[in-house]
Amino acid sequence: MPPAAGTAVMLDWSDRAHWSPLARPCRHCGRVTNLRDDEGEPAHKVCAERHADPAPARRDAPAPEPAARRDVERAVECVICGEPATAAPRTDGAYCATCALF
Repeated sequence: MPPAAGTAVMLDWSDRAHWSPLARPCRHCGRVTNLRDDEGEPAHKVCAERHADPAPARRDAPAPEPAARRDVERAVECVICGEPATAAPRTDGAYCATCALF
Protein backbone atom coordinates (compact mmCIF):
# COMPACT_ATOMS: atom_id res chain seq x y z
CA MET A 1 0.00 0.00 0.00
CA PRO A 2 1.52 3.37 -0.98
CA PRO A 3 1.93 6.04 1.68
CA ALA A 4 -0.88 8.55 2.10
CA ALA A 5 -0.50 11.94 0.47
CA GLY A 6 1.35 14.38 2.70
CA THR A 7 3.32 11.74 4.62
CA ALA A 8 7.08 11.58 4.20
CA VAL A 9 8.53 8.63 2.30
CA MET A 10 11.15 6.70 4.29
CA LEU A 11 13.21 4.29 2.18
CA ASP A 12 15.07 1.31 3.67
CA TRP A 13 18.52 1.21 2.10
CA SER A 14 20.15 -0.89 4.81
CA ASP A 15 21.23 -3.76 2.55
CA ARG A 16 24.55 -3.74 0.68
CA ALA A 17 22.90 -3.46 -2.75
CA HIS A 18 22.52 0.29 -2.21
CA TRP A 19 26.30 0.91 -1.86
CA SER A 20 28.92 1.15 -4.57
CA PRO A 21 32.65 1.77 -4.13
CA LEU A 22 32.50 4.07 -7.19
CA ALA A 23 31.24 7.60 -6.47
CA ARG A 24 29.00 8.94 -9.26
CA PRO A 25 26.79 12.06 -9.63
CA CYS A 26 23.34 11.74 -8.04
CA ARG A 27 20.58 11.44 -10.63
CA HIS A 28 18.52 14.03 -8.73
CA CYS A 29 20.95 16.73 -7.49
CA GLY A 30 24.21 16.11 -9.36
CA ARG A 31 26.43 15.87 -6.26
CA VAL A 32 28.61 12.77 -6.03
CA THR A 33 27.43 9.77 -4.01
CA ASN A 34 28.32 6.14 -3.44
CA LEU A 35 24.66 5.22 -2.87
CA ARG A 36 22.49 3.54 -5.50
CA ASP A 37 18.70 3.50 -5.78
CA ASP A 38 16.56 0.41 -6.46
CA GLU A 39 17.34 0.66 -10.20
CA GLY A 40 21.10 0.80 -9.53
CA GLU A 41 21.32 4.49 -10.45
CA PRO A 42 23.42 6.84 -8.26
CA ALA A 43 21.19 8.71 -5.80
CA HIS A 44 21.35 10.13 -2.30
CA LYS A 45 18.78 8.53 0.00
CA VAL A 46 17.26 11.91 0.89
CA CYS A 47 17.06 12.87 -2.80
CA ALA A 48 15.30 9.59 -3.64
CA GLU A 49 12.90 10.07 -0.72
CA ARG A 50 12.05 13.59 -1.88
CA HIS A 51 11.55 12.32 -5.44
CA ALA A 52 9.26 9.50 -4.24
CA ASP A 53 7.17 11.81 -2.00
CA PRO A 54 3.53 11.18 -2.91
CA ALA A 55 2.39 14.59 -1.66
CA PRO A 56 0.72 16.32 -4.60
CA ALA A 57 2.01 19.74 -5.56
CA ARG A 58 -0.44 22.55 -5.01
CA ARG A 59 -1.80 23.76 -8.32
CA ASP A 60 -1.64 27.41 -7.31
CA ALA A 61 1.93 27.21 -6.01
CA PRO A 62 4.74 27.99 -8.45
CA ALA A 63 7.35 25.30 -9.08
CA PRO A 64 10.29 25.70 -6.69
CA GLU A 65 13.44 27.19 -8.13
CA PRO A 66 16.58 25.04 -7.79
CA ALA A 67 18.64 26.25 -4.86
CA ALA A 68 22.02 27.74 -5.64
CA ARG A 69 24.67 25.49 -4.11
CA ARG A 70 27.81 27.59 -3.74
CA ASP A 71 29.00 25.41 -0.85
CA VAL A 72 29.10 22.19 -2.90
CA GLU A 73 31.76 21.47 -5.47
CA ARG A 74 30.52 19.94 -8.69
CA ALA A 75 32.04 16.67 -9.83
CA VAL A 76 35.01 17.18 -12.13
CA GLU A 77 35.11 14.78 -15.07
CA CYS A 78 38.15 12.88 -16.28
CA VAL A 79 39.55 14.49 -19.43
CA ILE A 80 40.05 11.06 -21.04
CA CYS A 81 36.96 8.95 -20.29
CA GLY A 82 34.43 11.36 -18.73
CA GLU A 83 34.10 9.42 -15.45
CA PRO A 84 34.18 11.45 -12.19
CA ALA A 85 37.74 12.52 -11.50
CA THR A 86 39.16 11.13 -8.29
CA ALA A 87 42.85 11.94 -8.68
CA ALA A 88 44.15 15.40 -7.81
CA PRO A 89 43.99 17.70 -10.87
CA ARG A 90 47.27 18.10 -12.70
CA THR A 91 48.36 20.92 -14.99
CA ASP A 92 47.06 18.94 -17.98
CA GLY A 93 43.59 18.23 -16.48
CA ALA A 94 41.75 16.00 -14.01
CA TYR A 95 41.71 12.21 -14.23
CA CYS A 96 39.74 9.28 -12.82
CA ALA A 97 41.57 6.64 -10.81
CA THR A 98 42.06 4.39 -13.86
CA CYS A 99 43.27 7.05 -16.31
CA ALA A 100 45.56 8.64 -13.70
CA LEU A 101 47.71 5.49 -13.87
CA PHE A 102 48.78 6.30 -17.44
